Amino acid sequence: MKVAVTGAAGLIGYEVVTQSLSQGHEVTGFYKSLNSKDKHKDIEVIAIDLLDGNLSNYFEGKGFDVVVHCAAAIPYSFGESREKRIAEINRQIDSEIISLCLKNRCRLIYLSSASVYGFESGKDLVSEESPVVSTGYYIEEKLWAEEQIQSMCIPSVILRVNAPYGPRQRSQTVLKTFIENALSGKDLYYYGTGNRTQDFTSCIDIANAVCQAVERPDAQGVFNIASGQPISMKDLATLVVKLSPGGTKSKVYPSGTDDNQENFRAMFDIYKAQKLLLWAPKIDLSRGIYEWYSYLQNAVK
Repeated sequence: MKVAVTGAAGLIGYEVVTQSLSQGHEVTGFYKSLNSKDKHKDIEVIAIDLLDGNLSNYFEGKGFDVVVHCAAAIPYSFGESREKRIAEINRQIDSEIISLCLKNRCRLIYLSSASVYGFESGKDLVSEESPVVSTGYYIEEKLWAEEQIQSMCIPSVILRVNAPYGPRQRSQTVLKTFIENALSGKDLYYYGTGNRTQDFTSCIDIANAVCQAVERPDAQGVFNIASGQPISMKDLATLVVKLSPGGTKSKVYPSGTDDNQENFRAMFDIYKAQKLLLWAPKIDLSRGIYEWYSYLQNAVK
């Protein structure tokens, strides 16, 4: 199968390319720069800024069966001043990808976000049928893209991914901050009571969900992708310190600052992906943190 992957050097895109190659697919990777250290070998490499308007030139005659759209600009935090501009960039990119898939009759696998469900307290499992809510420009754009894909009747799978993580992560998430601080012997601080939970999902598991969707042309619709093992911020900090290689001087303390998402509980129903995509998460958080530490240590050598 001929598979195109946007954002091929990104956290998820890199793993999608890796796993697609292992499954024997013919892969074309779209990279922002040919100088990317995460550029793959043995695939067709296309270096292009997805904002330059020339993407259609690289689709003509390629005969892609599937486009996996991983590329996106990520805000540092929701509500920040740059979030509106970031959403505008994503809309421009998403709009062109959707149009090209429609024109070239490509199946589309779109990486959305579980943040479309909002950040309120969760007492029940959040399924794909749960209400969505626009709580900022970034999320509003994701919902717009989902609506465009579904309204145009493009053969598609939309993956609502929750809290992706992995060693190549560039955005400064709480998990990345905790790991870097533990390696430096700095103390780890959590907001509020530390009882807010998050469901961190390995980029390897997310890529596997993508590849399962690629292998199942009849699969359509929206799917939640999460680990199914939420953890509190206090317990996360404690786990990071516990797994630190060679021990660490880091301690875990409350920051003394309130958490504006104190009551949030990450509870995502992944049954639909398990049933229809035959997918299940395999990387538990302890293993993921351990592998992240190993990656950083090897990078220093």
